[in-house]
Amino acid sequence: MVPCQRCGATLDPSARSCPYCGTTTAHAYALDQQREAQAFHAQQHAQASARARAEQEIVKQARIGLIVTALGFFICCLPVSMAGLALSVRAKMNARRYQLIAPPTSTLGLVLGIFGTLAVMALWVNYIFFVESKEERRAELDRRAAMLSLTKETACEIVKERLEDEGYKTDPNVFSPTCNGALERRSDRATLEGVSFDIPGKQKVTITACFARGQRWEVVELSEDGTCGLARADAGAKVAEPVPVDAAPSASARSIPRPKRR
Repeated sequence: MVPCQRCGATLDPSARSCPYCGTTTAHAYALDQQREAQAFHAQQHAQASARARAEQEIVKQARIGLIVTALGFFICCLPVSMAGLALSVRAKMNARRYQLIAPPTSTLGLVLGIFGTLAVMALWVNYIFFVESKEERRAELDRRAAMLSLTKETACEIVKERLEDEGYKTDPNVFSPTCNGALERRSDRATLEGVSFDIPGKQKVTITACFARGQRWEVVELSEDGTCGLARADAGAKVAEPVPVDAAPSASARSIPRPKRR
């Protein structure tokens, strides 16, 4: 038995308050302090567990963000780079929320994501300007190719356009075409000699470009022997003159006697 601290009444040791004056006993204070300590420790344990799980999740987000941003940078894909950048930013925000140190991978992913996003956007802008410039250049070339007169510069640009679109024979990739020869034009036909270009894995190729004019000047043949098909046909026609079918026999043919039938 224990006395009440206020009125002196005899109380049970497990009593939480005095039944006479209502004073809270020391036992009740001890139980309240123990309960508060247990709740505080439980809260600390829950916070520590949450911090540990958050730290693992942040490290995972930072690692995935770095991988995604690197992938988007190397494949030049803007949505992928932006997704990796978002993951890296989220990892840093979660680290600040739980008062943790952000992993280095989140910083690296953030820097790479920003750089990759800007680089991909710059590439797309350059590509758009390149396409627009190419269309304008081809429109200007169509206008010049539709003229009656064909200059060497225009002929060279037409050959470059043909090589860029169709390649040369079985090689689709042709690099560094140059026009070093002379342009010869006759009526609606023209030839440009000394057209040189590089083919991967082969020596430099030098050809003669043959042109014909319809609605515009077009490349009709790329010749390696320096002559065009129409020129060869004209030369063959001059050598082989046609013989009339109904031509009368010559005097020597009439003087040859024919054998008599028996």
